[in-house]
Amino acid sequence: MKIRKLLLGPAAVLAGCFLMAGPSWAQADKPSDRVLEGAKPGTASNPGTPNPDRMKKAQQALKEQGYYSGPIDGVMSQSTHDAVRSLQRSKNLNVTGNIDDQTARELGLEK
Repeated sequence: MKIRKLLLGPAAVLAGCFLMAGPSWAQADKPSDRVLEGAKPGTASNPGTPNPDRMKKAQQALKEQGYYSGPIDGVMSQSTHDAVRSLQRSKNLNVTGNIDDQTARELGLEK
């Protein structure tokens, strides 16, 4: 009888709650596939790689304007980020290193 009361006491119930909730807390830092599904690339919900064709156009425009000297390969590499930052600084845009709407317009990608 004493053992039964001990197992069903408040401390045991509380300990059981932590054991059951523990695995879900451990996964809280990992992004869920559902969070990324359908989100626009380049946003906080989907920081994935932008469209390679659009990136090639951006790299070409950056190269033509003298900000980029790397390969036109459609990959958002560190040198591409640096070139975008340089363009953004020189045009007094928000310096993010990403090709947002203002940066795309400055590069002639959007009209």
